[in-house]
Amino acid sequence: SRRPLPGAWSFMSAPTQRDIAPKRRRLAFDRPVPDIAALVVIDFEWTADKGRRMLPCCEIIQFPAAIVRFDGRWAPSTVLPEHFDTFVRPRFNPMLTDFSKELCGITQQQVDAAPDFAQALAMFLAWLRSIGLVTESGDKVETAGRWCFATWTDADIGGTLVAQLRAYGLEMPACFKDWVDLKLLFKRHYKRAPGGGLQRCVQYLGLRFEGRPHNGLADAQNTARIAARMVRDGFVFRRPTRGIDPRTGLMFGARPRGEAAPEAT
Repeated sequence: SRRPLPGAWSFMSAPTQRDIAPKRRRLAFDRPVPDIAALVVIDFEWTADKGRRMLPCCEIIQFPAAIVRFDGRWAPSTVLPEHFDTFVRPRFNPMLTDFSKELCGITQQQVDAAPDFAQALAMFLAWLRSIGLVTESGDKVETAGRWCFATWTDADIGGTLVAQLRAYGLEMPACFKDWVDLKLLFKRHYKRAPGGGLQRCVQYLGLRFEGRPHNGLADAQNTARIAARMVRDGFVFRRPTRGIDPRTGLMFGARPRGEAAPEAT
């Protein structure tokens, strides 16, 4: 209980411990960040050769994306039927190697008839705009919930996309500033090394791999199914795992020069 102060201040009460305890100010950045409500899963296929590095960079030859949502009527998780997919015509190494054709099942005729990389990227951003995920300038729109790109390893965005944009003299769209490495989170959640490739991880979850392995769209859709299953098994996607360093334009932790070429997907 409060007690009066002595002397001339007797009309006032002495402060209690609660009065003098430090107050913690609530700042805007103290507010909890909403969980990620959707993932746009990307799995590029790119030019490659067995035992030979592609110079000046690997180039994307298939640009696919699938969507998985975790909120609203899609809860706890749903892989949506909407998807994006286009082949891409490479500039620096326009003739596909036998290794690329056999690995990915992509023909020379398919890439010869495809849009170039700049056109394919513009098509992809237009698709994202059509489903309300980015603005005209390529910034994220998150009024309907937080979303993030997701890949199976950092090589797709942090390696191949970054290198090709730099080689082509194109800017990185703002929506690609960060992403989720699902392979890393798969290992954390299931306490199991994701060895044996994407197909083996799908089968580990008791699912059947749908489509042809190393077809970009099939890989993206199966990766989205892994994300959906992780949520059903109790995982919560809260934040990206990697991003682009605005000072260098490279993935955080990447070396500006002498980077090893990303492995074929």
